[in-house]
Amino acid sequence: MKYWLFVIELLLLSFHKQIHAKIEKHGLNKYVYYYLVSIPLFLMTYLDIMYDAYSLRNLGVPNKYNDRINYLLNLLGSYGMIQILAQDSGLKTGEIQRNTVQQSLLFSLIAIGMAFSVTNNRSQAMIAVLYYYHLKYVISNNKTSPVCFEDV
Repeated sequence: MKYWLFVIELLLLSFHKQIHAKIEKHGLNKYVYYYLVSIPLFLMTYLDIMYDAYSLRNLGVPNKYNDRINYLLNLLGSYGMIQILAQDSGLKTGEIQRNTVQQSLLFSLIAIGMAFSVTNNRSQAMIAVLYYYHLKYVISNNKTSPVCFEDV
């Protein structure tokens, strides 16, 4: 079941435009939609809290790789924090650097690394990144909010 929930979440992320188009076409209540499409992610969270369902050990990754995986996640997380510090300090990001980091796969790995650096829990970090993507695509349909300079 844990694998199916993960696959369903990936399908929701992949086909969010088509799903939103059908919801709008049929005039379904958006709050009911939000709840229904979030059930797989809620179940993943529950299974991980109760049974460590998405720990690498339970996904079949041998324990001998733990230190290497943790090192890589901490390295990526540290890079992400340095990137944010540089941007917040006003340092310009290189064009290729920015374009590379904005690629979904690399961004996801850096985000998982940052979350792991905070939580020291790989499955929690992975699920947190899924929540980010779920809210951005499945719920918000990639509609971004405008920058509000009054808050700055």
